[in-house]
Amino acid sequence: GVLIARRGEGYEETPKERGRDQIFAWIAVLYTLVMFVAAGLKYVLLLAVLHFVDDDQHAQRAVGRIIDALPPGSYLAVSHVTFDPLPPEHAERLAKLADPDAGHGPFRARSHEQITALLDGLEPVPPGLTSVVNWHPDRQPHPQITDTEAVAYGVVARKPDQTATTNPG
Repeated sequence: GVLIARRGEGYEETPKERGRDQIFAWIAVLYTLVMFVAAGLKYVLLLAVLHFVDDDQHAQRAVGRIIDALPPGSYLAVSHVTFDPLPPEHAERLAKLADPDAGHGPFRARSHEQITALLDGLEPVPPGLTSVVNWHPDRQPHPQITDTEAVAYGVVARKPDQTATTNPG
């Protein structure tokens, strides 16, 4: 279901029928997520997922719904493609390849600021949103590439515990 939903492909012949398959695939993905949440899910992994959601508002709503469904104290891990470390001419060329009219399917690199906005309401765990190759660089094995070559950010963020506020008066 995830592959069909992500790629927008189905087993049927016509676009209308393929669209139906894609809807059923997303229902399967969402049902699975709901079942995990009902079972007390504490971790959600959106690794190499969100850059296939090319509409920023759609991505924000989807992540917001996931965050809302998570119990306090849960964690969300995200990795996302970015063109931030690239020279402007390379970023522009890649952005053209990712354009919906290019025929390669949906794809959207996002900046550090845009990815941070997707995590609204969560508390990043150190080291926060950073290049995936700079995630705890003191640990083994050491990355064999640079952040410019990796062109991806990663983050783990925690949904804060709900605290009761008291009115002193």
